[in-house]
Amino acid sequence: MTFSISASLISIALPHLSSAMSLVQTGGRKKYETQDAAAMFFMRKWWPESTRLDLEFGSRICRTFDGKYIVTYPRRGTKDRVAARNCPRGTTKAGRCHTHGRDPDDMPGLYENFSDFDKWNAIKEGVPTYLGAPSGTVYRYTKEKRIGNYWLA
Repeated sequence: MTFSISASLISIALPHLSSAMSLVQTGGRKKYETQDAAAMFFMRKWWPESTRLDLEFGSRICRTFDGKYIVTYPRRGTKDRVAARNCPRGTTKAGRCHTHGRDPDDMPGLYENFSDFDKWNAIKEGVPTYLGAPSGTVYRYTKEKRIGNYWLA
């Protein structure tokens, strides 16, 4: 995995992501070593469908008893809203992830950012929130600040 750090932005080159995910198969559930890896699994799986249907998809990242992370099955929302599922029993909330559909043709970049509601959720829950934007960029927001960019395309 290639990292480059500039100010408060962290960029991760994704071509090698699959080897970096440290995926563990246990009892039919995929577990990931980090929140970022769990979020990127969600984004790679659901971002194409989200942009195709022009709807939001949302999920939760949950920490398991062994310190690894899982992703809940996503919910399909509307053009501008989605509610994430709760974490299963025996796990704790460790993050939220969701996609935005497509930008309107006359307003490129409209859905490239976190909404105030997205930010409020991150602050209220004290966990990172990940956004798969229409451009294919994945953003991570914490209660401190927006701290990372990842690219899907």
